[in-house]
Amino acid sequence: MQKKTNRLLFFKIVICIFILTLVKLIVTARIPILPLVYASADDNWAVSLAENLSCLQWLGPYTHMTLIKRIGFPMLLAVLYRLGIPYTVAVTLLYSTGTGIFAWGLFPLYKNSLKGWKWAVFVLCLALVIFNPSTWSAAGLQRIYRNSITSFQLLWIMGGFFGLYFRRREAVKKQLLIMIFGVSLPAVWFLGTREDSVYLYVFLLAASVILALGYFLIFREKKETAAFLLKRLSLFLILLGMILIVPQGIRTINKGVYGIPTVTELSDSHFSDCIEALYAIDMPEEEGFLVTIPRAKFRKAAEVSPAFATILPELDYFYETWYEPAPLEGERTNGLVFWYVREAAAKHGYHEDAVTADTFYKTCAEEIRSAFRDGRLPEKKTKALSALIPPFGPEVFPDTLKYTGTAITWVLSFEDCMSQYLEHDYPEDLVKRFEKFSHCRAVTKELPASLHRLILFTAQYKDVYRIVHSAFLIFSLAGYGWLLARCIIQKRHKRKLSEEARGTLLTGLALLLMFLLICGIVGFNSSVNVYSVGTIYLLGAYPMIALFAAAGIISLAVLAEKAIRERHPGADRT
Repeated sequence: MQKKTNRLLFFKIVICIFILTLVKLIVTARIPILPLVYASADDNWAVSLAENLSCLQWLGPYTHMTLIKRIGFPMLLAVLYRLGIPYTVAVTLLYSTGTGIFAWGLFPLYKNSLKGWKWAVFVLCLALVIFNPSTWSAAGLQRIYRNSITSFQLLWIMGGFFGLYFRRREAVKKQLLIMIFGVSLPAVWFLGTREDSVYLYVFLLAASVILALGYFLIFREKKETAAFLLKRLSLFLILLGMILIVPQGIRTINKGVYGIPTVTELSDSHFSDCIEALYAIDMPEEEGFLVTIPRAKFRKAAEVSPAFATILPELDYFYETWYEPAPLEGERTNGLVFWYVREAAAKHGYHEDAVTADTFYKTCAEEIRSAFRDGRLPEKKTKALSALIPPFGPEVFPDTLKYTGTAITWVLSFEDCMSQYLEHDYPEDLVKRFEKFSHCRAVTKELPASLHRLILFTAQYKDVYRIVHSAFLIFSLAGYGWLLARCIIQKRHKRKLSEEARGTLLTGLALLLMFLLICGIVGFNSSVNVYSVGTIYLLGAYPMIALFAAAGIISLAVLAEKAIRERHPGADRT
């Protein structure tokens, strides 16, 4: 009977999410895409690779842009194109699906509490998450770029881990399915979509430790056999195996197609060795904020590396003709330097094929490091973490804290979380290409007045949502505070806190830490690489703080109902 009741309740949750999503689609399905046809390393890169994947041509002919990023997002685009699903519809549906997966993960925690007026509170919390304005912003919906699915991927992963934790007493076969499809698959997809995914590794490690402790406590309390514990701990081998094996498969395919075993040349090839060697040149007097490789370093490198000297004219050309040099007095921030190096090498002809390019970068790195060894060039003692992250020391932490605070403020104020109408003069054939591949209308100068009003509505809606979200967040903090107080009181009286209370505190803590981790990574990147406080880099943080508020509100409602029952034992329990 209880199982039937639980199925009915979960079915009601699915129907609720479905209805809320339909309402949302009325707005989002009509929002036009932004055809950034000249974003060669971003939107246009994704569309180009997806076109080749959809034709079963792998990533297409090799250029200096083919292997610059991970292919998880172009693969999704190719599938959507073949299925004929409009991009904006797909992004909206994926986000709602992620919300549903997360709700499924927490279902054992709240299944006995969602009754009467508390069900209405739960629905309001679902609406708070689903109608988050970041999901129909220019960065989160209109741009055909990988960040648009970050929220969905994180919701899927976290929902899977919560599903494992709150079902840790169930049969190992069910645990196995959740580990494969709820955690490992989305984690590998996320890691195969983004390079800046260090916060996910932190979450996976922390969640794995907590889950393992949960298994161990059951083993001790229930006096289970060693086989019980070993079977459950072995589940983590699936996650580790997939994280290690899937990238190796991509390397193998790229080795067969292009001649070099790599997932992405930026961090998994001799190109990264070359950039790290440039970082290591010690010229502190020439460096400035966010400029670890000033142009003077290029000239020093050219003096000891004949190979690198061949692209120096092209580097100067791009430095003088690309972007506005005034803010940095002719220099480029760390996050742009490696793009200039690749562009210069491509212009010189080294990127005719992947093997030639890799050999060129290998030669540059070896010649520079040879100069370090024989004393012709001074070397820094610090070492770069990768080609994407320059060497850094304790001096970056004040700026990291400052920009992390800026990122938190950006998210909580929902800055720039609205759709946009971007005036452009892009060639019609390139715009049509984006429209064809996304099955969506693109922003053009002939956009109807009704769509202008729709985009304006998203800006006005953002302001209203911010007020509602702030109120939810304030009340949720009261809920968490109440739970903490009860926890202290129960511990003082040597009584065990309920599973629901402990689970809510764990959920809230995990969501808050993920939110802070994402903001922290953006803050760190802004202090060492390139200023990146913006919606596009913070899209994963918005659902985390909304869910944090939702979980706190639900716990507050449950606690309030319990308090009423305790004071008035004869009151209606629903």
